[in-house]
Amino acid sequence: MKRLLYIILYIALAINVSAQVRVTGRVTDLHSKPVSDVIVKLTSGTKTLAFTSTNVKGEYVIGLKSAPSGEVILQFNHVSYEKESKKLTLKEKAIKVDMTLTPKEVSLKEVMVKPDPLKMRGDTLSYNLASFLKKGDVTLEDGLKNLPGISIADNGAISYMGKGISDFYIGGLNMLGGRYNLATKNIPAEFATQVDIMKHHKHRKIDADEESDAVAINIKLSKKAQFKPFGQPELGVGIREDKLLYAAGATEMMFTDNFQLLASGKYSNNGNFGLYDMVNHNGGDSFGSLATNKLPGWGQAGSGVGESIYRTNGYGSLNAIQKIDSVRQVRVNADYTYERMNSSASSEAYYFAGGENIYIAESIAPLSKSHRPMFSVRFEDNASNHYFSDTFSAKAQFLTNENPSLTHSEGDNDIVLNSQHRDATSINLHNSLWATIRLGKRKLSFTSNIEFIRTPEVLMLMNESAQRGQSSQLNTRHGTSLQIKLGRKWKIDMPVDLTANYNFIETGLTKPDVANQSQRMSGWKLVPSINPSVSWTSADKKLYSSLGLNMKLLNLNYLSQYDDKRTTLSEVFAEPHVFLRYTFNGTSELTFSSGFSNAAGDILDLLTTPVQINYRSTSAASGVIGKSQSWSSDIRYTKQIPFSYFTFGANASYSQGKRNVLSSRMVSQTATESTAIFRDSHSRSASGGINASKNILSLFTKLSANADVSWGSSEYMMQSRFVTSYHTGYSMRLQADVTPVPWLEANIKGDYGKNFLRTSSSNQSSDNLRCTGSLAVFPIPTIEIRSTCNFMHDMIEPGKYKDASMLSASVQYKTKGAIWKLTGENLLDIRHYTRTSFVDTDRFVHTTNLVGRTIMLTCKLLVASKK
Repeated sequence: MKRLLYIILYIALAINVSAQVRVTGRVTDLHSKPVSDVIVKLTSGTKTLAFTSTNVKGEYVIGLKSAPSGEVILQFNHVSYEKESKKLTLKEKAIKVDMTLTPKEVSLKEVMVKPDPLKMRGDTLSYNLASFLKKGDVTLEDGLKNLPGISIADNGAISYMGKGISDFYIGGLNMLGGRYNLATKNIPAEFATQVDIMKHHKHRKIDADEESDAVAINIKLSKKAQFKPFGQPELGVGIREDKLLYAAGATEMMFTDNFQLLASGKYSNNGNFGLYDMVNHNGGDSFGSLATNKLPGWGQAGSGVGESIYRTNGYGSLNAIQKIDSVRQVRVNADYTYERMNSSASSEAYYFAGGENIYIAESIAPLSKSHRPMFSVRFEDNASNHYFSDTFSAKAQFLTNENPSLTHSEGDNDIVLNSQHRDATSINLHNSLWATIRLGKRKLSFTSNIEFIRTPEVLMLMNESAQRGQSSQLNTRHGTSLQIKLGRKWKIDMPVDLTANYNFIETGLTKPDVANQSQRMSGWKLVPSINPSVSWTSADKKLYSSLGLNMKLLNLNYLSQYDDKRTTLSEVFAEPHVFLRYTFNGTSELTFSSGFSNAAGDILDLLTTPVQINYRSTSAASGVIGKSQSWSSDIRYTKQIPFSYFTFGANASYSQGKRNVLSSRMVSQTATESTAIFRDSHSRSASGGINASKNILSLFTKLSANADVSWGSSEYMMQSRFVTSYHTGYSMRLQADVTPVPWLEANIKGDYGKNFLRTSSSNQSSDNLRCTGSLAVFPIPTIEIRSTCNFMHDMIEPGKYKDASMLSASVQYKTKGAIWKLTGENLLDIRHYTRTSFVDTDRFVHTTNLVGRTIMLTCKLLVASKK
């Protein structure tokens, strides 16, 4: 009977390999027990023909499309066993080679055993982080940047082969949610031993048989970071422009198998200190409401180079997760953030007004202050046959904006002083429930989301005008889904959703010698939908396809309470969608998705009374519910050669859409009026890109390259004239992190981008070049001397360019319990930077005032309690 089972197993494995030559077998130890994770390679001379690893049963399969002439060598490698090999002549289409491995005899006094830099099991790549660390790496984020395929944005967002991660685990627990910067920027790199990159990740165990394109990361910590609290108090003092700088903070952490805790607090008037610690990469930091979206705040003047914003920021964060048993856990996150930002800049605007350019010059000095308290609690029961989670969150925002500005127009020597002030308060309550149960081959799910958003008041004061607004929203979405499996290949999903929203908004504008312009709208939006889909998976698991059709009924009913005008809409929409994925092997795959979607506007489309957005701009809606439809397609190819530490990706996408309203703008020397008219508008866009990275472990070197191209067209009205604009752009990035000798590290990065903008009467272009070079020297292992230079080459007007260079340097001294760092930013004291940007056909020349030379001394202590 056992022999028959083996025969059936080998036949199944053979079907999974679409090759002309197959080598199969089983690897065991001296006690005939299977050995998993054995690297099996087929080589010819110095060339590797194919490789794989054994599964938990010790079995392996290697396939070749054609048999090479002459002898080949089949190698078996495992860190705990002696290396074995066997010579073969591939004359037959199917060859079976079993192997018995002998354990290594290691004398710890004489031999140092180093862990493998990489292990691969299924869709999980496990990197030994120490094998990729460089001398200058301090935080976990520094170490992650060195891994193949991993890239980290300036705000700390992690992506793998161009795809953002869905979950960030520490020891298998997701304590921080989207705020994983608290871990990556505060956990010492030396405390992390292993980084698992999990492709096709499914967080819910009940979804183990589902398809997924998600990527997640799991961090495994060393023993010295487990089962005892440790922390990093930080202190800093410095000077900038004759002003004293200060920084203080502390991060305390504890990680056990069942409990994790991370508490952190920082406060500083040096903006870079803890700047991105509290970023939520899952998008949970949105405080928008109907009123704040209609009456937006004023942002700071960014330069695109160096630091241009003076910041005072602080936060306190408490995060904990308790694992109750193998499936249940409770997570609590509480935060409070404060930020004060001010900057100054000037701009020259050249508005394309129907062929007649309008010139306006402006100087601004925006100031904003915000307070944001947040709290959430989450319970989760994650088992293989059922799933339940409930998350409740509460957050609020208290925001103040001020923006005095000076303006003048071409040929006008009079300078006008404008005063702007804005206060906004918003409250958000949200509860999300998700339950799933498996009943044989059926899976039944229920979801419920309830959200209440209240903005009691937005008050904007501009010169002698006052603009007020308030809004309330109750958003709910409830859904149920039935999934049925038909054999091993087919699956049917039948989700049903009901979205029900109640909205209220009121605005009021008061101007001298103008009648009060107010409007009060309320109403509801009801959208039931059903989205049946069918999916098919091939027997060898290589091809997965899904086809679905989303049917939804849109019902709107809004009432203008000042003129008693009611607007209703009831319409059915059909949205087909398709998804395909083909897995060539364990290291490369191709995905394709395409779909058609419909959307409709909201209550803001009916707010026809003019609303003052800032001192010179007003906006008014069309009074018609905006409806849009779009079709988009995307194709992606990814390939990785894990044991060569090489990754490659390519993607292309296309979309086109139509909307029943057209944006319109009128610009004069004194005002800008934006509205929408009832007329169809069309848009199209296409984009593509490639990316690649290669690690050379022997040199501690990582090379990466990216290239992207985009094209698009859009339609709008300008000065009562219909305009079609076309945009084309491309960009390239090359980066090299090199360690030519052990005491020297170099980083070189170059970015180049060019954009073209064309209309029937205008043809414009802009380009920019960014080069960054960093050099670190280690005269002794505990001292790092680093200098960084940034070079910028930007177009400020046709045929005229602006060059600028920024220089920074640091000296870092590491002891067993502390890290001392002296940093100098903007050492050349560059105080202004000019660049050009385009918005549709309008050109803007921005000059931003930069933060001056900054000198800062910080000390970070590593404090751990005794076991």
